[in-house]
Amino acid sequence: ATILNPCIILGAGDWRSGPGRLFSTVDRGLPVYPVGRNGFVGAQDVARAVVLALAAPEATGERYILCAESLWYKDFFARVAAALGRRPPRWPLLPALAGPLGWLAERAAGLVGAPPFLEHEAILASAYDSVYGNAKFREAFGFEYTPIGQVIAETAAAYRAAHPREQR
Repeated sequence: ATILNPCIILGAGDWRSGPGRLFSTVDRGLPVYPVGRNGFVGAQDVARAVVLALAAPEATGERYILCAESLWYKDFFARVAAALGRRPPRWPLLPALAGPLGWLAERAAGLVGAPPFLEHEAILASAYDSVYGNAKFREAFGFEYTPIGQVIAETAAAYRAAHPREQR
């Protein structure tokens, strides 16, 4: 087997769950941002990587990280907000508050029968400084990732196309 481990995958799709929900949340107004950092990759890059890995017998038994760029959440949300024409989050979500907020979000969502805004574990993980290397896959396949700024802009445009009445 060949194992591909993508970071947070960005692209058009279900705006109510997963990474797509980040765009709808910013569009509705997000006052806080996590203090951590994480890796991001475009969905189309993940699809291209899968095709390349499937066609490469020498990749069997290897594990690759798929990550275009690591960003602080503050910068990520500011880019998404700019692409959507919204105000960026202004206040950091301190790690000491992240756990209780996640717990409250899950309990409140359970009371109304809706999915939580963010899961407790995701909120806790967002405080970490997670940086991932992409050199192994890039070098093995001569792979060039789509710049994450372009991925954010394209994803925001797809979000706007799916939500035309919500534009302000």
